[in-house]
Amino acid sequence: MEKTMQKGSNIQLDNVMRGDINQLFVGVGWNDKDKEQSHKIDISAFFLTENNKVRNNDDFIFYNQPNDKNNSIDLLTDPLNNNDQQGFNISFSLIPSEVSKIVFCVTIDEVESQDSIFNSISNLYIRLLDGTFLGQELLNYQISDTGLVKALMCAELYRHNENWKFRAVGQGFNGGLEALANHFNVAVNSVSEEVEQQTVGLKHKRRSSQDILDKHAVKMRSEVVRIIPQVDSATKNKINESNTRMLVDRILMDVLGYNIDEIKAEQNIEGRRADYVLSVGNKESLVVEVKRAGLPLKDQHIFQATSYGVFSGIEWVLLTNLREWRLFKIISGSKVKADHLFTVTINDGFDKSMNDNFALISKVGMERPSLLLKAWNKVNALSDSNVINAILSPDVLAKIRSNIKRESSTSVEIESIQNVVEKLLHVD
Repeated sequence: MEKTMQKGSNIQLDNVMRGDINQLFVGVGWNDKDKEQSHKIDISAFFLTENNKVRNNDDFIFYNQPNDKNNSIDLLTDPLNNNDQQGFNISFSLIPSEVSKIVFCVTIDEVESQDSIFNSISNLYIRLLDGTFLGQELLNYQISDTGLVKALMCAELYRHNENWKFRAVGQGFNGGLEALANHFNVAVNSVSEEVEQQTVGLKHKRRSSQDILDKHAVKMRSEVVRIIPQVDSATKNKINESNTRMLVDRILMDVLGYNIDEIKAEQNIEGRRADYVLSVGNKESLVVEVKRAGLPLKDQHIFQATSYGVFSGIEWVLLTNLREWRLFKIISGSKVKADHLFTVTINDGFDKSMNDNFALISKVGMERPSLLLKAWNKVNALSDSNVINAILSPDVLAKIRSNIKRESSTSVEIESIQNVVEKLLHVD
């Protein structure tokens, strides 16, 4: 079937998608006409009822409101596929029943540019990709010049006879985003006030490494949600290690954001083996050991990877069976060991805490190694041995002695207090 669409054409999604429709990615891209100047282009989406109006302002999806309340849509200003400029993740099962249409739009920032869209950019397109992390293109609409407009309705998804269809629209609006919003009955004034409240004081704020990683983690979360069905299926069917690695490849690239040339497979040095070695900035940063999907993981599984890491000067080891991702830090000394930092489980229970940890080992996270080291220092600081040593320190014991004396009017020796505390803590 022809993938390229013409203005005004429409197609039913189940004619181009295999199996049940659930996840879909809508990608938008363009080229700047002036290579020396990048224009501020924004995308947005409107959830519409049968009367072609929004129910309320929550149905207006844009850069300051990237999700709806049902989490059926996520706006991504920097998609992880590295091909599209911006895009949306769509979860059809979560779209409210009263929403009959989703319209996807492009606007040029009216504050930053007085140009029209097509005076500023060329080769504008919108496309649909399979919602699995394989990301196969389903449909593509190359949008031709629509004249001197600042806003453009690119395409729409709409319900039709219990199915969803996609229509190539390509309709421009001279008034820009405000005209678009008014057209769909958005209360523009209240949205503007909300945007001003959210952006005040932020224009000149320098983003910290944590700010950058937090933003990246939001994008990663939607990518992880997309792959959960594939991980579930692979684990249930107990696919072999070779097929498991194929899926791990996709996760390393599409979720964690590594380029293919930063992923080295089947590495060997002096008899020491590693399934994968991940590099960041030409520096080997992470050793990965892969086991068959669903195989129960054991800490001894990382022996080979740990040995490779020690020999190569890599301090982080990742152990995975596709479902679980366990990170360890290699501790060198008289005896080499690998201390567990965290475990991420890719399933329906994947929460913000797991997502934040997963982001630490993404390319963006590993480019900022101080964040992972900070997480390790926090866990290490709260280890049993460190807490026990702190409790048994002279200052703490002296404080306990002072409190006992104040409460009981009885003076006791420090050594006696230490003996009692050690007994309570089961210290040998």
